[in-house]
Amino acid sequence: MATFGNTTGTGDLFGGGQNGTSAGSAFVLSEAGAVSKLTAIISNVDAGHATCNMKGFIYADNGGVAGALIAATNVTAVADNFAKAAKDLLFAAPVNLAAGTYWLIVNGDADAAGCGMWLDSGGTLAYCTSDDYAAPNDPYVTDGTIGYTACIYATYAPAAVSYMTTKRGMW
Repeated sequence: MATFGNTTGTGDLFGGGQNGTSAGSAFVLSEAGAVSKLTAIISNVDAGHATCNMKGFIYADNGGVAGALIAATNVTAVADNFAKAAKDLLFAAPVNLAAGTYWLIVNGDADAAGCGMWLDSGGTLAYCTSDDYAAPNDPYVTDGTIGYTACIYATYAPAAVSYMTTKRGMW
């Protein structure tokens, strides 16, 4: 398996992941592949918050901004007082993508008041404060950007390469 995106999480906590606020960044997939999951560096800070449910999304790139919704993960529960760690957001079936630029986005349900995604400085984080967890924007509507990169990445299996053969062997 291979990954694309940002696998570190050393920076600041952003409210992306909370209900009504989604956030993510654009990343380049260098080869065609079947994405099985997104992994975000998240936390449900401080005791006393409810378990929150989060989803991950893949959006097409539309000239440097997130565009059409391609796929959404299944719901993933994040327990109260969940310390900063990688959390997998699984797709029901692998999502086949061609090589290109894609936006990896996270959002949470109404109980996600303490949930957030970690960021690294540099890059571009797009966020939307009016996104609906149950019915995400399609196409994505960006309220703004800040100079950070979301700590989120996709795990994929590279597309199989087929070879033509003859009676004498490969061409």
